[in-house]
Amino acid sequence: MTTVHMIGNAHLDPVWLWRKRTGIGETLLTCWSMVERLDEFPDFIFTRSDVWVYEVIRELDPALFRRIREFVAEGRWAVVGGWYVQPDCNLPSERSFERHFELGSEHHLRYFGERPTVGHNVDSFGHSGGLPSLLMRHGYDSYVFMRPGPHEKKLPGSLFRWRSPDGSEVLAWRIHDRYNVDTVDGLEQHIPSLLEHCTTDGVDHVMCFYGVGDHGGGPTRTLLEWIAENRHTMPGCELVFSSPRRFFDAVLPHAARLPVVADELQYHAVGCYSVAHETKVHVRRAENLAVVAERAVARFPDASPDDAADTIESAWRHILFNQFHDVFDGTSEPDAYIESRDEIGAAAAGLTSVIDTTMFRRLLTLPPDPLQRVIAYNPASVEFSGCVAHEPWLDWSRFEGLLVDEKDRPVAYQVVQQPSRTGVKRRLLWDARIPAGALATWRLRHDDAPSVVPRTDLATEESAISNDFWRVSLGSEGTLAELTDCARPEDPIALSVALIDDPSDTWSHFVAGYARETRECFRVVQTTLEETGPIRATFRLDAEAGSSTLSIWFRLFRESPSLEIDLALTWAEKLTVSKFTLVFPDHITDRDDTVPGAVMKREQDGKEYPLLDTTVINRAGGSRYLVCSPDAFGIDGFEGAVRFTLLRSSVFAWQGKNDSIDRSEYQRWTDRGEHFFRFRIEPAADGTNAAAVAESMHQPPLLYDWTVGMHAERGPRAGRTDGAWQHDEG
Repeated sequence: MTTVHMIGNAHLDPVWLWRKRTGIGETLLTCWSMVERLDEFPDFIFTRSDVWVYEVIRELDPALFRRIREFVAEGRWAVVGGWYVQPDCNLPSERSFERHFELGSEHHLRYFGERPTVGHNVDSFGHSGGLPSLLMRHGYDSYVFMRPGPHEKKLPGSLFRWRSPDGSEVLAWRIHDRYNVDTVDGLEQHIPSLLEHCTTDGVDHVMCFYGVGDHGGGPTRTLLEWIAENRHTMPGCELVFSSPRRFFDAVLPHAARLPVVADELQYHAVGCYSVAHETKVHVRRAENLAVVAERAVARFPDASPDDAADTIESAWRHILFNQFHDVFDGTSEPDAYIESRDEIGAAAAGLTSVIDTTMFRRLLTLPPDPLQRVIAYNPASVEFSGCVAHEPWLDWSRFEGLLVDEKDRPVAYQVVQQPSRTGVKRRLLWDARIPAGALATWRLRHDDAPSVVPRTDLATEESAISNDFWRVSLGSEGTLAELTDCARPEDPIALSVALIDDPSDTWSHFVAGYARETRECFRVVQTTLEETGPIRATFRLDAEAGSSTLSIWFRLFRESPSLEIDLALTWAEKLTVSKFTLVFPDHITDRDDTVPGAVMKREQDGKEYPLLDTTVINRAGGSRYLVCSPDAFGIDGFEGAVRFTLLRSSVFAWQGKNDSIDRSEYQRWTDRGEHFFRFRIEPAADGTNAAAVAESMHQPPLLYDWTVGMHAERGPRAGRTDGAWQHDEG
């Protein structure tokens, strides 16, 4: 006899084809309905996830929240998940997942007297292979999901042990077919199918999720009456009102006999890795601002504002909410992204205020100095080693004196173009090494001659730049550039940016990857040698394809193995995907792709995968290359090619096929306009520095002008008689 654990739930997307205020209303109405059903049916158990739901109810309807707490105490309202929302489970940073866990644990322990132990992301579009490790680390032993379905990923059973690369395991259950069976006819068909496809030898327990969902609702009276009346009428099974925790407790004694799945749970909706690029970039930036704010406050607690903890906490809530899978993954109605932009902007502004307040208060404790200073703070957890760039305020003039470090040693610098185009070039670029969490100071000696770089390995030509590690030159037909590793000069890497036809919908439903054939590659229309050293050389290409334009900057640094590539892509395509492609002359055996909580070994199988910042490309000849791409979130590869997904142009919130778009109606297309991407490529001996490279790109040093104690007659104002610190416009 199989026990069918009947899991009454009400899947509720707070944002999707509706705005957030609608989601709030449905949250309140759904939970009041469930309280009424619990009053009417004494055996009924309701399951509800998402900390956000409980916060909304606690703030807006305390009476409802009291009733829910009573039912939780009775064991009839099952609190699962414990994450702020059901987020995208492929792209958030590891710190974001930790905050989901921490907020859930703190909230549920405070208000419900229990910590969540069952992960519950029934609607998320795929699940990182590192999640078992993160779940176990935070006290979870089990996980419920539905996507990918059987047509997207074959599993040895609905119930299995899910294992991360580090060996961490949780029990996992894949929901059969749907999480919102909402009619009696549906249950009469669903339960026999569940018993046929989801039972495990020697384990006489399965879960059946029922209730009106997507837009809230929950189990109806009709459904509850039918279940109560048919507990023992269906052949070979008994129906019991239950919860995911009760189910996993029942199957836990059989865990040793369950099959192991040591893999990520993909592929569902692979288009979500790249669509709504601007939202993904803004969320990623806010994640890193939150980490920087946390570290600044911890590093300089006496300098932090009194409300720092509250501001950071509020910002995290905005960030986590906007990682909700239909928001972060780009599948919501277009106006929802106005609200998302505002919330992420509010979070970023609050975090920036905490950071700057803390830093300026800390700087004010430094002793005065007669010289103008530039002070840098490295917020990362790893040492920064590379170039920093800063435009010290020099009353609109260019610094032509001597830059010295804290030990008064001369520091060579290069004058480069500042972001603004007003006046002469006056931004300074120099090499720096700053320990993790440390301050570093440089001083400007206006009366001394600048230090000269004793040696540079940078060399430039009309259409090429090079150093001892790399040579970048104009590509041949069909490619933009050739990247030559000087240790392997016979094996140049071809770089191109391609347009590929993409008739799939917003999610890329029923698609595991994008075509290998390109419709068109970007063609070079202009080349410019922007910088010639001695510290940095920069070569820019301008290109066009379709209705879009591209500018791409290649940057090499003195005595550095890092090649930096920046892109500005002005996108005007429809039903098209763009790929940044590196083609190696030999076969690529596999890649080591970073995902939240793990590094996954992936084959060059042409499938689209989510990516968190870095990949290590393993070539057949034994050489390896680290590529960090903090602004690209999807990757594929085949044979000798690795392709990073830049942008997709679909219609917002569109489910269907190309021929289902009504061309007579106005359509809003995703991702139109200008987008920016950063790449960093370097030879990788073992790939162990991948996380450090990504962190340094996301959390670079913060630089501040500091003139406290400076003698006015020694700076750029020496000739001024009015003491003004302003721009005189002629």
